[in-house]
Amino acid sequence: MDDSNYYSLFLKFIETYGPIGFKGVQKDDSLVLKLDTLMDKNNQFFYIGNMIEWDLIYSSKRSLDMFGIEPENLNPGNIFTYPFIYFSGFNIRIFFV
Repeated sequence: MDDSNYYSLFLKFIETYGPIGFKGVQKDDSLVLKLDTLMDKNNQFFYIGNMIEWDLIYSSKRSLDMFGIEPENLNPGNIFTYPFIYFSGFNIRIFFV
C-alpha cells in the first residue's frame, strides 16, 4: 500500500460515510479494508463518535487488539478510562483517567 496518500483514505471515508452519519459502515467495503490494513501496519485504531452524547458510532477493528474490546462493544468510557499514550505532532502525552 502506498503510504503517500495516508490521509486521503480518511478523507474518502468521511466523504463516503459522513453523509449517512457514519451509520452502516460496511466492514467488507474496500475502503474500510484498506483503512484496517493501514491501522494494522501502524498499530493504530480510529473511531467516529459523538462525545456530547457519549456515543461511538464506528470503531475500527483494532480496538480488539488495543483494548481487548470488540468494536461493536466499545464505548467512550472504555477509551477514556484506559491508560494510553496520545501522540500529537512532536508532543507525547500520557493520560490516566
